[in-house]
This record gives sequence, C-alpha cells and structure tokens, in this order.
Amino acid sequence: MRPILVLLLATLACSNPSSPDAGLKMETSVSASTVRAGESITVDVQVTNVGFKTQFFTGSCPGPFIVLDSFGEMIGGPWDTGYCLAALSVSPTELVPGASVTLTHVWTARRLESGHPPLDPGTYRIQSEVRAASGLVRGGSIDVLVEG
Repeated sequence: MRPILVLLLATLACSNPSSPDAGLKMETSVSASTVRAGESITVDVQVTNVGFKTQFFTGSCPGPFIVLDSFGEMIGGPWDTGYCLAALSVSPTELVPGASVTLTHVWTARRLESGHPPLDPGTYRIQSEVRAASGLVRGGSIDVLVEG
C-alpha cells in the first residue's frame, strides 16, 4: 500500500506545471484594477526561479501573460494582432536559482478580431504564462474590470 501512495504523490507533483519541480514561480500585478474599454494598463509579471538549477524561459506569444474572458476563453494578450510573429525572435531569459525578473508589458482592452474593437464591459482575467524547458508554466492571475 505504501509504495502505491508514494507513486501516486509523485505522479501528482509532476503533473502540476506550477509546482516547485517546474522551478518557476510567477506573480502578476497591474497598474489599475479597472480600465475603460479600449484603454491600456501596465501588467507586471515577476518570474522567480524557486528551483535548484538554472531555468530558461520565454514569454507566451510574445509576452508573459494571456487574457481570459468570464468563460475561460483566451481573448487577448500583450500583442496587438492575432499573430505571434514576434515569438520567433524572442531570446530565452536565464534565471539562476533564487533570482527573479519582472517583465512589464502594456495591455489594451481590445479584441483580437479584425479592427480590434474595444472589449465589452465585464471582468477579465490576466493569467501569467511562460514557456520553459519543461513546457508551459502558468502562474498567478489577477482580475481586471473593463468598463464601457
């Protein structure tokens, strides 16, 4: 019975991409928790290496966060278009154990669709996300209220 429990706990720890085994911890903050549709706020994502070895990561396409609507659907991020060409030229960031870096990007409350119309009023979630050697790592998130 005991070996099965150990195996189960090891499997659960490895399946969580934001566990200490992933080596990266992220915290998200914004310049304002409320924004008018079509206007911008600053998003800071602090990435800390909580592991025991040097970690390399890149932001998601191309920044370190995505934006989700109330249904959990991705509706945006720190890019201006729906294309991720900038990710082709992004070099990985290196973090030694215990080090941290804050990545700052501007997010404008607009849709990715053609013409980039302002978002509908409502609550949106900014979810930190980077790509590491171990795969996609998601960290802290924060809600932002978009007003009409």
